[in-house]
Amino acid sequence: MTESKFNHEIVYTSNLPFTPKRTILMPVDDSPNSKYTIQYAIKNILHSDIDQIVLLNARPIRTSELYNSLVNSNTSLSNMQTDLTELITKERDLSVRMLNELGKELTALGFHVRGISTSGEPRMVIDHKIASVKPDLVVMASHGKGAIARALLGSVSQHVLNTSPVPVVLVPLHK
Repeated sequence: MTESKFNHEIVYTSNLPFTPKRTILMPVDDSPNSKYTIQYAIKNILHSDIDQIVLLNARPIRTSELYNSLVNSNTSLSNMQTDLTELITKERDLSVRMLNELGKELTALGFHVRGISTSGEPRMVIDHKIASVKPDLVVMASHGKGAIARALLGSVSQHVLNTSPVPVVLVPLHK
C-alpha cells in the first residue's frame, strides 16, 4: 500500500481471521524503551482475544547524513542519488526486519498484529496514522529526553499526548 505523502507500507500482518473490539496503535523503534513498552503493554494493557495491535515504525529523514554526504563528497549528482537511494533502502530494510520480528513474537503470543513501515517526520506520521487507523488507544514509549533537548528538539510523545483525539498511554523511560 502506498500513499504519496508518507509512503506507508504494510509489512506484517498476522493472517488469522479476527474482528477486533479494540485497535491499539503502538509507534515503535529499535530502542530498548520501545521494547520495554511492548512488554509493559503485554503485561498490563493488551488482551489477545479482543485487541488488534498496529505497530508503526516512522523512519525520520536523516537530514544530517544527507548533508554530510553532499558537503563531504566530490561525487556527481547521479552518485549522490545512488547514495541517497542506498541510505533509504537500508533504513527501510531495518524497519521491515524489526517489524517482522516484533510481529512474529506478538503473533506467537496470540495477538493479532499489523506492522506498518513509513518514512517521514514521526509526529506528522503518527498524527496521520491516528486519523486513518482510528485506534481506540495509543501506547508509546517516552524516551526521556532532558529538559534542554525537549525544549530544543521537542518530544514526539509529548506532541502525541497533546494532540491525539484518542487516549494515549506513555510508558516512562525504563532504567
